[in-house]
Amino acid sequence: RKWARPLRVFSMYTGWGTAEMVTHAVGRELQRLGIDMEFEVAWICESNREKCKYLASAFQDVGYIFTDASEVADGYAHDYRTGQKFLVPTDLDLGFVGYPCVDLSSLNVGQGQFMDTSTATGKGYANMLKLVDRCDDH
Repeated sequence: RKWARPLRVFSMYTGWGTAEMVTHAVGRELQRLGIDMEFEVAWICESNREKCKYLASAFQDVGYIFTDASEVADGYAHDYRTGQKFLVPTDLDLGFVGYPCVDLSSLNVGQGQFMDTSTATGKGYANMLKLVDRCDDH
């Protein structure tokens, strides 16, 4: 069976690109099994500039590398490669969200609450929900 279009994927709080590596590996394995399904990583979002530098090199086929999850959630975000602000695509099928989990770590003596938007984790959760709402409207 041939799919009409690639499944469009996004990744927020991308880190070093584990979701992108998995997406590429799953696509290759499905093709090896004779399943003609493609994945397209529409965009990723990572605020750490060193990680963005690596991501830009490692995943050149990714449409955008956004640098601010709050901007992504609001709908327009700066792309790491160009420095320009773009409309964040919401015609997406699958998402990976790697929460900034420092606040929840047992090693952190000043642990935050998951729903507390003053913490990195709480803000990340709120940004993800806002994005999902925007995707639902699409």
